[in-house]
Amino acid sequence: MNALDSAFSALSCLPCDETAFAVRALGFLADAALLKGGFVMALLCALWMSGRDRAETMEIRGRIVATVAGAFGALCVARLLALVMPFRARPFDLAGGDAAPAFRALESWSAFPSDHAALFFALATGIFVISRRLGLIALLHALVIVTVPRIYLGLHHPSDMLAGAALGVACALSMTRPRVWRRCGPVVAWSEGRRAPWFSALAFVVVFELATLFDSVRAGARLVWPVVNTSAMAVAALMAGGGVLALVGALLVRGLTDRAPARRASSRMR
Repeated sequence: MNALDSAFSALSCLPCDETAFAVRALGFLADAALLKGGFVMALLCALWMSGRDRAETMEIRGRIVATVAGAFGALCVARLLALVMPFRARPFDLAGGDAAPAFRALESWSAFPSDHAALFFALATGIFVISRRLGLIALLHALVIVTVPRIYLGLHHPSDMLAGAALGVACALSMTRPRVWRRCGPVVAWSEGRRAPWFSALAFVVVFELATLFDSVRAGARLVWPVVNTSAMAVAALMAGGGVLALVGALLVRGLTDRAPARRASSRMR
C-alpha cells in the first residue's frame, strides 16, 4: 500500500459490519445504476435538447458525441490497463473480509485503475465543458456517489480512483477540443436526417449501456473469463476498440458522402 492509500485508509469501513446503516446505504449507492449512470445520462439528454438557436444546439450535440466517445475510450483504456498491468487485489480482499454478494465477482478483477472513475469523471468533464453549472453537479456526483462509496466499502484504493479519474479527465479534454468535436458534425447531422430513427435506436442502446454501466457486457466478460487468458482478453479489447473506431469512422464518411450530393444540388440551384 502506498503513502496515499495509507493516508486515506481511515475512510474505509474495513472490516465492514454489513448490518450497519452506513454500510448498507453506501452499498446501495455503489450498486444503484439509476443513481449513477442514470443520473448522468439524464443530464446529457437534457443538454442534447438545449441551445438558444440551431447553431448552438448543433455545437452542444457535437460536444456530447465527443464526450461519450471519450468516456467510452477512457473505460476501454482503464480496463486494458487493468488486464496488462500486475494484478492488484481490492482492499476488502487484502483485509481478509468478504464482499457483499453484489460485489463478489470483483475479486477476480484487478482494482487498478478504477474504470468507474474513468467513465464518470470523463462524462463529468465533458458536461463541464458544455455547461459549467451542470458540470459542477456532475463532478460532485462523480465524487460523492461514485468515489466515496467504493473507497468506503473497500472496493478500491484511493489511488485506484485517482488514477481512473485522471484518465477520464484526460480523455474527455482531448475529445472535447474544437478540432476534435467538430469532426462529429456528420454524426450529429445524421441524427436529423432521414436516418434519424436509426440514430435514435443506436443512441438508446448507448445511453442504456452507459446508464447500466455495461452490466450485460461485464456479465458476458465474466462468463468467458475462465476460458480465456489475459493476453487473449487484451487482444479482444484492442479489437473491440478498433471496431468502435472503425464504426465511428464509417459513420463520419457516410455522413460526408450523404452531404456531398446535397451540396452539388444546392450549387446547381444557385
